[in-house]
Amino acid sequence: MRPYDASAIGSDIARSPAQALARRWARLVVGAFGLNRPGFLATEIVQQIRPICVIPTRGGPIRCVGGHGRLRWRARTFYTEEPETIRWLDALPAGAVLWDIGSNVGLYALYAAKLARCAVVAFEPEAQNYALLLENLVLNGVRSRIEATNVAVTRATGLGRLHVHAITKGGAYNQFRPADGAPQQGGSADPASGPITPVQMGVSMDDLVAGFRFPQPTHVKIDVDGNEPDIIAGGLRVLGDPRCVSVLIEIQRGDPAHDNLRGQLTALGYQCVSERSNWDSRANRVREQEHPATNLIFAKGAGGGAAPCAAVPEQGGATG
Repeated sequence: MRPYDASAIGSDIARSPAQALARRWARLVVGAFGLNRPGFLATEIVQQIRPICVIPTRGGPIRCVGGHGRLRWRARTFYTEEPETIRWLDALPAGAVLWDIGSNVGLYALYAAKLARCAVVAFEPEAQNYALLLENLVLNGVRSRIEATNVAVTRATGLGRLHVHAITKGGAYNQFRPADGAPQQGGSADPASGPITPVQMGVSMDDLVAGFRFPQPTHVKIDVDGNEPDIIAGGLRVLGDPRCVSVLIEIQRGDPAHDNLRGQLTALGYQCVSERSNWDSRANRVREQEHPATNLIFAKGAGGGAAPCAAVPEQGGATG
């Protein structure tokens, strides 16, 4: 078996011969110097190794914690992986309130807070990603503009379990399952899969605003790799509020529960103005059928003459 797999989902598996070779040399260096042993010097050396990635923007650099292949990849592909998301964030008006549901380590939240200077609520239930999100907020000095929480957003408030796909940094495909026994809408993750399923609190969007006094969002980004239908089901009042004017949501094409989201959002007054497969940014599309992720952007008041899911117009000048 080759020591690398170009189509690997998680970056704990090397994706190229160069990466496989680098990991082999890294293991040799760590072993030669005993850096995995809990000695005094080894501990101090490890604590001093803290790579920081830098993402240039026209509003100044975004700094984010590195130290893992997945984190470096997220920073390196920030503008190219989902360019429609960047254009959507670039169009946020002053005074906007963005809910970033499935924030991961917070790169999009940081971009919105630094460039649009809007208020952001970042939701990330996975523990390692949430810890990195908090570190990134401190690194960039935007704590006053981003409210971070590690509750899972779901259809109804209550306890459940977060099915963690892999113990890694910057990972994805984690799925929240309510403890009420109700079937999850959409998503293909096996409830029994994953190395750990910690107890987690889930809260609906509607309860977050009506019961817990969270700010009503004007723009909502939802990217949770499967649970999107549950989130929409628990947020009909919030999304139907006239103040909420735009939604960016990732769906899994071909999943009936996900395909139904178009009609649900249209019934709330939105029109689909952009549709783009996440795989359009990748040269290797071997696993596209397994994870057919597509970003849809919906807007209220888009105009009856606009073509359904028309491409978002380019808005230049993101980098600097």
